[in-house]
Amino acid sequence: MTDTTYATGPSLSLHIELSKQDELYDLHTHLMGMGNADFWINTILLNETILPTNKHFEDDVIRKRLGPLIWDKNSNVFYGREHVATVVYNLREDPNGPTYIPGSVHKAIFDELHIQELGREMDHLGISFKEDFSYDVVLKREDLKKAFSLSNSNSDVVQVILEERLGVYEQTESYRSPFKHWIIFNARKQKMEIVCGMTVEELRKLIDGESAMEHIYNPVQHDARAHIINAFSMCNDDGTLPRSIDYHSFRGQFTPEFYPRHFALKDSLYEQRLDLLALLLQHVLQRYQTCSPPVTYCEFSVGVGDLSKPWIFDIFSSFPSQSDISKSEERSHPICSTSFGKLIQEFPWLKPKFAHCVTYRFLAGFNRQCINLTDVDKNDAANSNPANNNLANNDLDDNEIKQYKQEEAIQLLAKAPQEAIHRMLSEIVKSKKRESSTRFESLEKELKKLDDIEKKYANFYHWVVGLDLCGDELGYPYCPFVSTKFIEHVNKVRNANDGNPNYGLRIHGGENVAAVNSTLPGYHLFVSYMYIVVLSIQYLQQELKHGIRIGHGVAFDIILNYNEEKKNQSQRKSSVLMAEMKRILKKILKTIPLEVNITSNYYLLGQSVRRGNGKETHSLKTFFDFGIPIVLSTDNDGIWPIDQCILKHVGHHSVAAEFCRAIYSGIIINEGNLGNVIKNSKTYCFDKELGTLRKTDTKKKEPEEEFQIPMVVLHPKLISYIMKTFYKVAPVNGNNPFYEYCKARNGELTDDKYELSDEKCISLAPVALAITYLTHSEWAQLNSCKLEYDIMFANSQNNQSKNFETVRKECKNIYNKFMKGNVINLTADHDMTITEDGNSFTSVKFMSIPPSSEISTLKQIAEKVTQSESKVSIIFGFCSTLDIKETVKYL
Repeated sequence: MTDTTYATGPSLSLHIELSKQDELYDLHTHLMGMGNADFWINTILLNETILPTNKHFEDDVIRKRLGPLIWDKNSNVFYGREHVATVVYNLREDPNGPTYIPGSVHKAIFDELHIQELGREMDHLGISFKEDFSYDVVLKREDLKKAFSLSNSNSDVVQVILEERLGVYEQTESYRSPFKHWIIFNARKQKMEIVCGMTVEELRKLIDGESAMEHIYNPVQHDARAHIINAFSMCNDDGTLPRSIDYHSFRGQFTPEFYPRHFALKDSLYEQRLDLLALLLQHVLQRYQTCSPPVTYCEFSVGVGDLSKPWIFDIFSSFPSQSDISKSEERSHPICSTSFGKLIQEFPWLKPKFAHCVTYRFLAGFNRQCINLTDVDKNDAANSNPANNNLANNDLDDNEIKQYKQEEAIQLLAKAPQEAIHRMLSEIVKSKKRESSTRFESLEKELKKLDDIEKKYANFYHWVVGLDLCGDELGYPYCPFVSTKFIEHVNKVRNANDGNPNYGLRIHGGENVAAVNSTLPGYHLFVSYMYIVVLSIQYLQQELKHGIRIGHGVAFDIILNYNEEKKNQSQRKSSVLMAEMKRILKKILKTIPLEVNITSNYYLLGQSVRRGNGKETHSLKTFFDFGIPIVLSTDNDGIWPIDQCILKHVGHHSVAAEFCRAIYSGIIINEGNLGNVIKNSKTYCFDKELGTLRKTDTKKKEPEEEFQIPMVVLHPKLISYIMKTFYKVAPVNGNNPFYEYCKARNGELTDDKYELSDEKCISLAPVALAITYLTHSEWAQLNSCKLEYDIMFANSQNNQSKNFETVRKECKNIYNKFMKGNVINLTADHDMTITEDGNSFTSVKFMSIPPSSEISTLKQIAEKVTQSESKVSIIFGFCSTLDIKETVKYL
């Protein structure tokens, strides 16, 4: 039971309530973000038992135990350790290999290594297997560059800086660089490769690997150790816990301060020693079950590139929980036997019979930045920079994903938000029509890897329970999961014979966003970004109904607290979108949880996004008030070590410490909120048996649930006339949405060529009121069309205004015929004639322009219809059918 000695006041009862819980879940965590600096440095890097030097590998026993893990692709198992040791050792004597008997195990292993591919480069560099093959882990120069947060592109300059920071010049009598070219076996890629770097043995010398940090008295070595500590955990420059000012260098710097800086050296370690993944996994599971209350279920996010490699998945699935083991006999496909499981005894630091109570599952991570944002040929220079971002651990050298540079992506949102919105909406329209995606093609290829590995492992989707869209959000709100192939994938897994109906999607959203104040011109950057995120989530909910979670989501608080009454008039276009987003979010977030990560957000996000007050790190009150489900998770419990709560309760680390912090800081203030947060993590988990299937009623679908956001484009002169004539004085009674709608648009497109007579404006006013109400069904909650009509025409003497019911009925017929339902491929073109005393007075044209039309923007439409026929005076369209390039700009 949790020690509540230091809890006082109202929080005491909440701490007691927390201590009564039997279990907690952690739904949002990234496996490679786990393990703090102490684990990675003291447990692994400085431990010669786990990472022996090349000298140690002269021992036959060590060479057999800890040599490369090579995968037999035909039998789907790791080759025998003795056979591998023999083949690799022989390479040092004869790089061409002895004459192995065809069909023998040794011949098969030798062929897997593809030695001949290295021949030319080895000759160029003058290296050989005998002198330059390393069993010891080599820390790549490129990975050290990222770990030290260096941006210089010249590798030689980078090496000089690294040597200076590691004290190479000051620690040796005569300069001797620890960097050289090595031949290593990259077990992650299952091939030999040549790299430039330093061995772990060399690093130990530079950071005084024999002493604890507090006992290093040489300032050069002390600084070098501090640099390495900061490669694993976000700390002060001297390697101690961060000061308040240190957070300023973290916040808003997802790239590169968080990623890739704190992941790069882990890549060097585990890609050469896959058994370290097993050690990390056992460490994390042990940490979970020693929490108080214990964590009994978690979902690790792992890059799709790694998760789809059989040799890595085999290791990941080697430690089933007691619950999994007890149920395995009931399954047609046992989950407890793996190839790596039979080798565990070769690694003394691993527990061969690791009994634990944590049921863990995986989400396949997809890097949101690996998309095509251009509207030109794929080989265009703006899109020809190879992706250097490996956050989702994708094999970018294999699939050659191209991407915008981040700054270019940000500028697209800042300078042409309407274009950015259009590009996302066009993908949603393609998905709705079941057409192939053009922007997300690269990630769809990554998705196919999951289908390929499922053919080898019948229990694959027992372990993998969903997909995760991750990576630095800044500049990249676009969601590839809306594409047809991703939606079909989810439905396929859900509907399979032994499928998982809870298989779901997690979308990182509302985390690292530019929360620009509404008084600044850049406000539209935030609004357009979030608008794209919201529309994507809305569409996914309509298609999948359930099984969607939002990672972080803290920026949604800004939208939900948006006050239309206090909106900045200089931001009228953004105000329309903010109001629309608020309406959508209040509806869809009722069944879509937000995964809040308190410590993570405190490290990486500024107050402009978190919006906490006083000691509160966050403000969740709005989410609680609106009934939006909240889940509390850790995110990367290691990069920001969550080792103990501030009140020093026994067992309060990891998830338990996050709950304690939420209580102590006043984020969770009552037992109802606490109980719901704990319950939500169980309700919304993606596991087949533990999750609760969430379905929405599809029998009664309201019009706004269709992904068709109605839009009425009124003639600019008509809007001006309505405001000037019918609203000389602003209404004072009740809500008047049509008045607010016209007020927001008054003054736009005021060129003289958009002329319309006052007589026609008088007659068209009832039509504008009726059709605008029809396409904004939510207005009915604020007011009735008739009530606002009575206010608007209270003093009007015009006869036409008395025929409102007739006009409203005709508008409704047109709305139902052309705009309600799935008619997005058609061009609606309908004239409505308004008569006065039996004589034709004027005509109204209702239009819907398909995406392929050359006439696509609001300005083009307005120009066409106002110039072609004198009687045409109103335009009616849909967001899903209008090309949005400039529509949003004007609205």
